[in-house]
Amino acid sequence: MRGPSGPLPPQAANWTTILRLQVRDRLVQQSLIASSAVLALAAAVPAAAQWSPLPLYPSIEPARTCESLTDVELADATVESATLETAAASGPPYCRITVAATHPPAGDRITIWVALPTENWNGRFLGTGGGGFSGGSPRTLPAAVREGFAAAATDTGHEGSRLASTDPSSGC
Repeated sequence: MRGPSGPLPPQAANWTTILRLQVRDRLVQQSLIASSAVLALAAAVPAAAQWSPLPLYPSIEPARTCESLTDVELADATVESATLETAAASGPPYCRITVAATHPPAGDRITIWVALPTENWNGRFLGTGGGGFSGGSPRTLPAAVREGFAAAATDTGHEGSRLASTDPSSGC
């Protein structure tokens, strides 16, 4: 090890190494204490204390029936299904809609899933999904509806788990 005026004596080199190790250990210890404090605070907040937006339109009625949404005409898209999901233990009733969109002449197909609450809509929309190629899933929508959101997800044009396939014949 070198000092400003040449090599340090062996005992000085050991001293600087010890000092560096003590500083590093102190930083690690402080990081662990801070992490423990954050985890303790997170565990102390009950799930019921999480905030959900209040309904902006608690008594609003849908403009049309859920089933009639299959008659809606959209450019380069088709409403494949619109089904009223009745209230269950998992949440309030909502209209579950599946739309297939295309981009002619590409010949692609993008599936879009939409969930519209039929009561206690909070006036807000929540888009769900992982972004990029991972897209979303219709399974994420009921949780958003429970919180009062109208919600949607898309498969981003990547049907099923083809991108993550381990089957060599899938080409992935």
